[in-house]
Amino acid sequence: MWYAVRMIHRSAPLRVAFVFAILFAASASPGWGQADAVSPDPVSGRPLDAASITPADALARVEFLRDELELIRFEMGQPRAQPPELKVTDASPREVMYQASTLDLKARQLVFELTGERGPAVVMDQPREVRPLNVRRVVDLARNRTLIAKQALGIRKVVEEKPQDPSTTPSDVFNAIVLATRQLDLLIEQRLSAADVYHQVQQATHYAARLLGQFPDAELMPATPEFEHGKRPVEVFNRLVECYRKIERVTKRSGIETLRIRVAKLETDIDDPAQVSPSDGYNMAVLIVSELAYLHQALGYADVPTPRIELGFKLPSDVYQQAGVLLAQLTELDRLVKDNPGWLSARGR
Repeated sequence: MWYAVRMIHRSAPLRVAFVFAILFAASASPGWGQADAVSPDPVSGRPLDAASITPADALARVEFLRDELELIRFEMGQPRAQPPELKVTDASPREVMYQASTLDLKARQLVFELTGERGPAVVMDQPREVRPLNVRRVVDLARNRTLIAKQALGIRKVVEEKPQDPSTTPSDVFNAIVLATRQLDLLIEQRLSAADVYHQVQQATHYAARLLGQFPDAELMPATPEFEHGKRPVEVFNRLVECYRKIERVTKRSGIETLRIRVAKLETDIDDPAQVSPSDGYNMAVLIVSELAYLHQALGYADVPTPRIELGFKLPSDVYQQAGVLLAQLTELDRLVKDNPGWLSARGR
């Protein structure tokens, strides 16, 4: 069962464009497994089908894209991105594909700033079992956008795709994608804002409410905590890491494997705006949404709980407050799942 990439034209501002729907497909899409303009044949020589494509093939496309970004970075006179604070292990292709979608959205913004054409956005139909081929196709879309950016800048130098180590894991692909998105952050002028992170956290609270709804008398949407002034992106990031730790506990109690993140609680008294940006918080929030969406799907739901989009300016303190709602939900879910480890199979009984 594959996901279909559908192209839709939008002209909304960036913060709206970054709130995209993840739709779950119930049937296979025709045409997958064959070479096309979006996914050329792998440099490894493997057939372009789900059974053959490996994480190494997906990583080859990510590194190809990063080489293209290096040419763009040089031409634009921008600095190289530093490695992110977030590192993951034990990632699955499902989790990697969510990050790849963020990569494509940022590449789309770069094209818009260079050409004035926003181009088509991507809406995905996610299968129950995401494969490296699915990840590779999303990365291909982002890489195609970098070609448009190169053309707009008059860059003629050509880079070649290189085969990657066959032992490459999905986690290697995930970490490479995160680094590529950080580089794109330095190339675009209208970067991710606190509002973008807020929308993702808001989406997560609606998923969490649906999960809590499996338990009688559970409080689906706890009271909003008191607003705390002056919060910074690093504090938002730390709270989102705390939220993810709760998800790790829930999934472990439920017998589900999820990726592991390696990140220490970051110091908040260092006045370094480059330490953590809203984009880092966004990546963390997308990771949380991907895990909650997976649990939601495991319960048999085919729809996506969609909150009302709150347009307008948001502060890091707003995001921190909304993340407090999510943290309370996940704390309650962890408590309930501890006593009901078979909860995922209980729906519909």
